[in-house]
Amino acid sequence: EEMIVENTTFLLSILSLRLSLVLSSCEPELQELMRQIDIMISQQRTQWEAEIWTTQVQLKTAQEELSTSRELLQRKELEQQESTKAELISKYEQQLQKVCEELNKLKRSYQKLHRKHMKQDSTGAKDSDHSEVSRLKEKIEEQQRHSADWEQQCVKYQKQLATIETLNKSLTQESQWSLSKEREHKDCCSQLQHLQAQLEKTQDSLHSQALELERLRPLEVWLGQYQREKKVRMNDLERIILILAIQAERLKQLLQAKDQELQRAQQTHSGEVEGMRSEVSKLTSELHQRDRAISSHNGSMCSIREQLREEQQQTEQRTIQLKMTQAQLETLKGENQHLKSLLQRQDSRSPKESLPPSPSGGMVSRFLEEETLRSKELLQILDSHIQNMTDNNTRTVSKYLPSALKWKTAT
Repeated sequence: EEMIVENTTFLLSILSLRLSLVLSSCEPELQELMRQIDIMISQQRTQWEAEIWTTQVQLKTAQEELSTSRELLQRKELEQQESTKAELISKYEQQLQKVCEELNKLKRSYQKLHRKHMKQDSTGAKDSDHSEVSRLKEKIEEQQRHSADWEQQCVKYQKQLATIETLNKSLTQESQWSLSKEREHKDCCSQLQHLQAQLEKTQDSLHSQALELERLRPLEVWLGQYQREKKVRMNDLERIILILAIQAERLKQLLQAKDQELQRAQQTHSGEVEGMRSEVSKLTSELHQRDRAISSHNGSMCSIREQLREEQQQTEQRTIQLKMTQAQLETLKGENQHLKSLLQRQDSRSPKESLPPSPSGGMVSRFLEEETLRSKELLQILDSHIQNMTDNNTRTVSKYLPSALKWKTAT
């Protein structure tokens, strides 16, 4: 499991490194997604390590309980063997004690007969008791033979007892040796099964990793193609930005020309206004003089009226020209203000904002729309990849934990 976790972590670190290199200039949502993926992987790894540690502790506890049970069983077997041996020894001792008691009884009866025989010899009754003495001697000899046989039987029993003790020791040693061999055999079998299970899991992990690499290769190719296309689009965007900068510079120059034209128009208008004012004042003074002349020269009234009408018409024409000049000045001011607002918007606009309706602006809009679509497609691929890896990890944990519990129960 540690190998599986390490390989999965290594593969995910490589994938996250490549994705971070490729998507370093993408939106902040992708970076947040990668951070959440790292957090999820670290949490899953911590959970796996805790489960593995719990399984190892349970396995160690089961092994300790098994060794304790085996020791108790061996102790009971030794106690049973010792009790059987003690019963056999006590049985042999009882038989030996019975033989010794019978031998002592025969000795006492022989002594009684011998004393009786001595008394009969002293009283002169040898002839009458001769047959009895011979019978008693035969009986004593027979008892002596029986006693010798019993002693031989006792020696034989003692030899058998020693042989049984030796055999018991050898059987005890053989039992201990067989138990140790059996324990070693079981340990070897369990280790072999554990190693086979680890080998199968490692092979499955390598196979799944190979499949995962095969599945990730198209994504790597797609990411490489996406990076190349993105580089081309970035070059196009830089070219568009350069074109926009040139247009902004051109608009700035046009604005400067309009400013200069406006200044010249203002200067011309101010000069014309001053000239008109001076002319009006002059005409006013002339009118006053003419009024005075009219009052003094009543005879020339008609000619003066004609001159006044002509001068009034000239004044109206000049007033109309002044209004036209003011209208042109207002128009120039509006154009100047419009150009200034265009220049400010051009300077403050970023490459990702909406551009004015021009060929370069259309290219920028299309580029941003394609970038958004590719970002959504990449998010869908990453979501499907994360879901597949989560399902694979869940299947791996569900396959390992039941097998570990079965092996513990069998042990």
